[in-house]
Amino acid sequence: MSKCRVRQGVIVGVVALVASIVASVAVVGTGSQRAEAGPEMIGNPSVETVDPSAGAQPLAWEPDAWGTITAALTHPTGDAHTGTRYARVAITARTSGDAKWRFEPVPVVASTVYTFSDWYRASASTELVVEVTAATGAVSWIWLRSVPAATAWTQVSASFTTPANAAEVTVLHLLQSVGSLDTDDSSLSIGTAGPDTTVAPTTTAAPTTTAAPTTTAAPTTTVAPSGGGLVPNGSVETVDPANSAVPSGWTPNRWGTNTTTFTYLSGDAHTGTRATRVVTTGYSSGDAKWRFGSVAVAADTLYTFSDWYRATASTQLVAEVTATNGTVSWIWLKSLPAATGWTNATGTFTTPATAARVTVLHLLTANGTLDTDDTLLYAGTTP
Repeated sequence: MSKCRVRQGVIVGVVALVASIVASVAVVGTGSQRAEAGPEMIGNPSVETVDPSAGAQPLAWEPDAWGTITAALTHPTGDAHTGTRYARVAITARTSGDAKWRFEPVPVVASTVYTFSDWYRASASTELVVEVTAATGAVSWIWLRSVPAATAWTQVSASFTTPANAAEVTVLHLLQSVGSLDTDDSSLSIGTAGPDTTVAPTTTAAPTTTAAPTTTAAPTTTVAPSGGGLVPNGSVETVDPANSAVPSGWTPNRWGTNTTTFTYLSGDAHTGTRATRVVTTGYSSGDAKWRFGSVAVAADTLYTFSDWYRATASTQLVAEVTATNGTVSWIWLKSLPAATGWTNATGTFTTPATAARVTVLHLLTANGTLDTDDTLLYAGTTP
C-alpha cells in the first residue's frame, strides 16, 4: 500500500492505494469489557516513551496519512487517559483518504482470534481497520467497525480472526473526516474478549487515490471453472416493476455525512439505454453506491468483478461478503481513477472460508459523480 508517510507534524498528500484482501468476519456490537486474553503484544502501548530519534512521536509508532488531505499528527503532553502522553490526529481539510497513528506490526499466528482495544476521544466518527501482512509480503485489510464520536476518554474493542496466510498485523484507528482523534492505552492480545465493546468511564459517548486500474493478484487458491456473469440485470436495462426509478435487482445505498442523489439514467449508457448515477455533494464522511443483491458464491474461490464507469473523482471497489452464520465482512479490492469516458474496471478477490454470498460495491467517497453500467461477477478470471 503506497501512502504519504512522514515522521513529523503536518501531512498533506495525494497517493495511490490499491489493495487485495482476504477478509475475516468481524462482529460489531456492545457488550462486556475485555475478558481473559493473552499477553500484551504492542510495544509502547501507552505511548509514554518518546522515540529518541524522532522526538515528535512515540517510540514504535509512526504517523500515517493518504489521500487528498491536510492533517497534523502530534504527540501531546497532558490530559492523557493514563500517564502524560497520547497520540492526536487533526484533519482540517479532506477530499479523500484518512490519517492515523500506527504501531509497528507484530507477528501473529494464522487463523487465530485476536482482540484489539484502545481509549479514544474524537469529534467525529472513526474506524478500526486491521492491516495484515501475509507470509508472501502481500498486504490486506480487515475492516472491524465504525466507532462513534466521544467527548470523554472512551474504550473501544473488537476481535478478528487472522487470515490463513497472515504473518504480522497492525491495527489502525483512523480518522477520515475533518475533526480530531486522540488515542491512548492501545492493546492487542491473542484470544477473544467477548462481543465488541464501546465503554466510556462515566458516560457513553456510530462502513477509498488515484490509481490506474490493475488486476489485483490473489493468493494461491482453488479456482472454479470460468462461467457466465452472476449479477442479474448487470446491464441495468430491466426496470424494477414496482419502482420505475430503480433497475430491477439494484438499490441505492449511502452512509455517513454527505448529501447524495441517485439517478437511473436513460440515454448515454455504455451499452443499451440505461445506466446508474451517484452524485455526492457536501461530503464529510461515508460513501454512496448502487448495489446489486448479493449472490451465492463458493468459499475459498477466486472471483472476478468487472463494470464500466465514468467518474469525476476517484472511486473504489469493495466486495461485501456474507458468511454462512450471517455476519458481514468487506474485501477492499482497489481504487480507481476519475474517468471522463466509459472505462472498464476489474478486480479479483478470493472468498473467505466461511463465505456464502457476495455483492461488490463500486462506491464514491468524495464530492463528485459516478456513473456505472454493464456489471459482471464470475468465478475464475475469464467470463
